[in-house]
Amino acid sequence: LSFDAFTKYLHPVYFSYLLFFSLVYIENDESGQFNKPLILIVLMSSLIFSGSKLIISLTILFYAIKFFRKSFVFGLVLLGLIISAILVFPPTKSRFKEIVNVNNLSILSEKPIKSKQDPRLNGITIRLILWQESIGSLQGFKEIMFGKGVGKQADTYLEDRLVKRGLDVGQTKYDPHNQFIATFYKFGAIGLVILVSI
Repeated sequence: LSFDAFTKYLHPVYFSYLLFFSLVYIENDESGQFNKPLILIVLMSSLIFSGSKLIISLTILFYAIKFFRKSFVFGLVLLGLIISAILVFPPTKSRFKEIVNVNNLSILSEKPIKSKQDPRLNGITIRLILWQESIGSLQGFKEIMFGKGVGKQADTYLEDRLVKRGLDVGQTKYDPHNQFIATFYKFGAIGLVILVSI
């Protein structure tokens, strides 16, 4: 199993959300209709194999709150088992290493990026570059207030900026990869205020 093979036919983040919601539901179900230990092992294994750093972190937080309320020792043991499982599975382990390696952030100041295969380019730094370029592309009062628009022209403009920045063509096909920044980029401050108000 590897992260790429396991999530080849589905979106790993959405799949992770569904796994997390399933875990929470089954943990809080009191009807006894589930074979909890077996289902939890399958769900937890799938979550670790999916490699979503955010959802794995939320799962650890969920279990920390749940079990530290009942038994501090049991909570520590369970958290130790989850973290150990993450550290044993190499693809997930390497994804978590990306978070703690602050040296990777040095690529954010490079304009343009010297190599498209730079090892500092990972899920986090690519997102931060997308956010930098999205926000940095808004020029003048009109664009800050109303954005770039929702047409193909706005997407092409962002892609061109990302290519000039030095990202690979496959990496430039992303939108800003953040709902708030995407809204700000396409609809400006007015659109962002409406989204936050909703």
